[in-house]
Amino acid sequence: NLLALPARPSAAFVAGDCAMREGRAGDYVYFGEMIEPLRQAGLSMHLALGNHDNRENFWAAFPDASPPPKDVPHKHISVVETEHANWFLLDSLDKTLSTPGLLGEPQLAWLARALDQRPNKPALVMAHHHLNVLGTLKSLIDSRPLLDVLLPRKQVKAYIYGHTHCWGLEKHEGIHLVNVPTVSAWKDAEQPRGFLTADLHPNRMAVTLHTVGHKEAKQHELAWR
Repeated sequence: NLLALPARPSAAFVAGDCAMREGRAGDYVYFGEMIEPLRQAGLSMHLALGNHDNRENFWAAFPDASPPPKDVPHKHISVVETEHANWFLLDSLDKTLSTPGLLGEPQLAWLARALDQRPNKPALVMAHHHLNVLGTLKSLIDSRPLLDVLLPRKQVKAYIYGHTHCWGLEKHEGIHLVNVPTVSAWKDAEQPRGFLTADLHPNRMAVTLHTVGHKEAKQHELAWR
């Protein structure tokens, strides 16, 4: 239970698939009820969209969600500025129930501008889909264009994603790839269900896996490039 932790986080991030299958209106009513205790406890909630979401139904259910920027009106994207890092939430939902993800040129151009406007603090980029540099299919179609934005901007320290229903840490040319675990659809009994907490520092991030029904993993120190 996130609220039972000794040190309560100040914010919570969901890396997509706020709905179970196709993002019906009722799904978001149920999801809203699930996260309401976090909101009541004072945590700011930041939600990304995945391939099981429906953008219009999501926006209708959460009218107080961050409005999209004017130059990318059809994507649910935002920047969350915190003490030790800036979080960039991307929208990789292409079509509901279509497995691959797509950012698109307008969103990539927005990300480049948003990063260039914030060069002096670590940048953590989050989207639902994984990059195809991991050698897996059904991933982010425009992974290479995204990396062309991320790699030369040295303030970018990590790319955080879901989609695979797996937990894992990888690294690509100095950027940490953090695959958050699932909290719902459990496809592999060897994979944990749970959530991550991140303790941010100026030069690193400590990530801890909190699990359901499994032994909790140790804390992982991710040093910034």
